[in-house]
Amino acid sequence: MNTRENIIEVNFSKLFKSVLIQWRGILVCGLVFAVLIAGAKYMTSGGTTTTPAVSADTMTEEQEKAVKDAYLIYQKIGSYEEFIDNSPYMQLDPNSVTKIGLQYYVESENGNAADVAAQYMFYANSTEYAEEIIEAIGLDVDATYYNTLIFVGVPEVQEEDSSSKVLNITLLLPQGEDAGKLMTAATEVIENYQPTGVAEDYEISLVTSVVTTTSDTNVLTNQNNYITALRNLRAAYASAKSTFIAAQTEALNELISGEDAEAETATEATTTTARVFSKKFAVLGFILGVFIYLGIYVLKVVFGKKIGDYDSNVTGDNEVDALGVLLVPARKKWYSFLSRDKILCGLFYKKERNEKKQIANIASKLEFALKNNDDKKITLIQVGDELVSSEAIDNFVAYAKEKGLDVTTALVDFDDVAAAYKTISNTANVVVAPECNATLSSDYSKVISIARANGSNLLGSIMLMQK
Repeated sequence: MNTRENIIEVNFSKLFKSVLIQWRGILVCGLVFAVLIAGAKYMTSGGTTTTPAVSADTMTEEQEKAVKDAYLIYQKIGSYEEFIDNSPYMQLDPNSVTKIGLQYYVESENGNAADVAAQYMFYANSTEYAEEIIEAIGLDVDATYYNTLIFVGVPEVQEEDSSSKVLNITLLLPQGEDAGKLMTAATEVIENYQPTGVAEDYEISLVTSVVTTTSDTNVLTNQNNYITALRNLRAAYASAKSTFIAAQTEALNELISGEDAEAETATEATTTTARVFSKKFAVLGFILGVFIYLGIYVLKVVFGKKIGDYDSNVTGDNEVDALGVLLVPARKKWYSFLSRDKILCGLFYKKERNEKKQIANIASKLEFALKNNDDKKITLIQVGDELVSSEAIDNFVAYAKEKGLDVTTALVDFDDVAAAYKTISNTANVVVAPECNATLSSDYSKVISIARANGSNLLGSIMLMQK
């Protein structure tokens, strides 16, 4: 398993402001948890209950939880052991890894080579492709495990009109298998595949096919990581069992063997108590609700799952420069009242609401970025099912035109992968335009990755902040 260290910078001042803006949502979440926890305590605090007499073998709740945790570790150990024993990846010799490299050339008269290559790329990454190869060479292995031996390179654009594409597929040869047989099977499966939803006036041809045998440190590292993880799980399992009493050991064995525990006959005691509302549990519930809301929100911001600030960039390997802010109408959703306080927004983001200054700054940055570029066409890309428009965006487009920049907006929806890939691939100069406080997930990262893979000029990001 390859590891990568990312440095995440957090502006605590801006994070604090974004939290204050959502004070209503925090208050409501705290009240809801206060009612739930205090109510649950109220319902369980009284009434008539029948309990079994306590015996020497009765386990406490903590002991029962320890048994369940140990059983989960036991199941994980089984999964790791099965992968290590049956996966062809774990049987590879890191000092002598045979790789089969296939390079395909896709041509299309209609200029839709990008769409065709994208479908081939997704197919080669699927378990369906692995199943076809396994059946062809007669290998007895799970397709999910075999998929770990297949790597597909990102296609490279040769022409702006997408009339041609290059697709690279690399297959690692399992121990004891014939390279020629695997190469024949892999190429035949690709030749028999028929993409859907694209014109048939394309041609895919095998350009090169090579077989190389070299040492591979990545394979060695990944194998050691799996073995180390299994060793740690076994140590944790043994440590947990060492603290068990006899009743816990018996319960764990019953879970492992799948047998139902036999009902024990015990003397029953009946008690009746009055229900009491607990203020302490109400306060604890309120505090818990506040911490849960803040925790989820902060985690989303810190780990790049949300654009929670006007000058946030797309983080990680897909970082781009922040150009500025354009105001858009607030989306009237049922939770808008909880997630945004307009008065605080106005106080915290006065500078960002100076439309003329923001437009001038953004246009100036773009003009500088393209000063040595003859192509002044810029595409403002949004992701979603509806294009966000506003007077500020229209004013920016008009102002940019006065400065000699041709700005257009485009909508990308990854529900239609081929259309999204085509839109991004045919764009020379790209500016991404995410909404402030809009969920980022991986959509804008996909846009940036595809744009960079196709050689597009990534100029930066313009944040669309709700009024």
